[in-house]
Amino acid sequence: MSDAQSMEAGNIPTWTFGWRLQRALAHGGVKGQDMADELGVTRGTVSRWCNDVGRAPRAAYVKQWALKCGVPYLWLIGQDTGPNTPAASDLPIRGSRCNVGDATVATIYAHGIAA
Repeated sequence: MSDAQSMEAGNIPTWTFGWRLQRALAHGGVKGQDMADELGVTRGTVSRWCNDVGRAPRAAYVKQWALKCGVPYLWLIGQDTGPNTPAASDLPIRGSRCNVGDATVATIYAHGIAA
């Protein structure tokens, strides 16, 4: 079944965490090696994260990723975002809770990302 047929049938594709990491790199014009250098990891590690292979990156890496690429942190971890989404620099790094508008959102752990 093609993507168009799948969408016509009411199926919505699932965007993985790795897909969001890849889209963030593209959005920010950041190369994989540049991100690896920024985070102090190997290019292979960045590639594995982008391809959803092995363990997900630690929370601190995800926050740095969002900052470097200029994307909202909550979007990167898979939460729906809107015009009032806080910037990555406004959110905690670890699995604590933060207020987003009127809702309290559990960061990171709700998405299975290691802290």
